[in-house]
Amino acid sequence: MDDAVSVLEKCAGTVRLLITEAIGPGLLGHALAAHVVQTHCAMKTLFLSGYPIETIGLRGIDASFFLQKPLTPGRLARMARTILDTP
Repeated sequence: MDDAVSVLEKCAGTVRLLITEAIGPGLLGHALAAHVVQTHCAMKTLFLSGYPIETIGLRGIDASFFLQKPLTPGRLARMARTILDTP
């Protein structure tokens, strides 16, 4: 997570969408998203997971933008466009 936060800090104001794995070994996608919400209010987050949304428990993080894997590049691109176009 520290690497992702470091990259986000360097790119402050230029990154509009964070795409992150919701859960995984040693991965805390929800914690990264919470950090983004606190420090980069305008940045939106798209969560990905091989697990259904009901089973991953994002712990209070808005999971409005979630895709379950497997997914196609086209589906990912459409969702990213939808998110970026949402006020």
